[in-house]
Amino acid sequence: MKRMIATALAMVMGPPAAGAGPAQPVVEAEAAFARAVAARGTRDGFIDFAAPDAIMFADKPVPARGFIASWPDDPEDAPPLDWWPDFAGIARSGDFGFSTGPATSPVRYMTVWQKQPDGQWKWIYDGGANLPAPAAGGKPKTIRFLPAATAEAGSAARAMAEIGAVETKLATDAATDAPAAYRALIAEGGVLAGTLAWAEPGGQADEIARRGATMTLQPLGGSASSAGDMAFTYGSAGWTEGAHSRRGHYARVWQRSPAGWRLAMEALIAPRPRPQPAE
Repeated sequence: MKRMIATALAMVMGPPAAGAGPAQPVVEAEAAFARAVAARGTRDGFIDFAAPDAIMFADKPVPARGFIASWPDDPEDAPPLDWWPDFAGIARSGDFGFSTGPATSPVRYMTVWQKQPDGQWKWIYDGGANLPAPAAGGKPKTIRFLPAATAEAGSAARAMAEIGAVETKLATDAATDAPAAYRALIAEGGVLAGTLAWAEPGGQADEIARRGATMTLQPLGGSASSAGDMAFTYGSAGWTEGAHSRRGHYARVWQRSPAGWRLAMEALIAPRPRPQPAE
């Protein structure tokens, strides 16, 4: 599992798309992170950019820095990998953001960033939704930026109190009608990913349809921007794909609007099947 996660995430990202957007600081942080991984290796590069309170998913959410420290050295023959953002956003307070996009490994990556007291950007979550194969098309030609929030809760604490109620209601509603529950909360142009199919920004209807009629969701934690307009949450999840039941976790980015909190990004993360020993 540890080697699998390290390999899936050991990517070297090319330069960001031409032109700057409101979330360009997040895109630049992602590029610096990738350069560190390329220069120093997966383990040291990831630790360099992980915040002290960062998490990742193993069989459960775990403190990222200690988990990464247990990774072995990269194998000398490991193929170079690339990843590129196609969607990114930043809080109005300029201290919280995210990016997501395709990779040459089979994943839609998702990184949630928070500016630290010393002014450096560090990630508080890194992972992504698994795919059966890398996304077709390679590096996106442009990066789409989430429009700035038009409302805020006023503080991180107030935002998390509001989000707690929203997540509880989403979990309750999804237990009986998941498609309706998600359609009521997804932001226009948001990204939902996780059912082993490529998720285009704004293509959430297809993803919702693939998830089945009901879902089991359990919030576990999160944090928010100082302005209270953007938040990261995570929890456990159960869903179906066709005839198959799956269990894993979710990672979400929420943005506040005048109508309430809306999902800008969600990834469902299920463990990849473990290889079976040869008989």
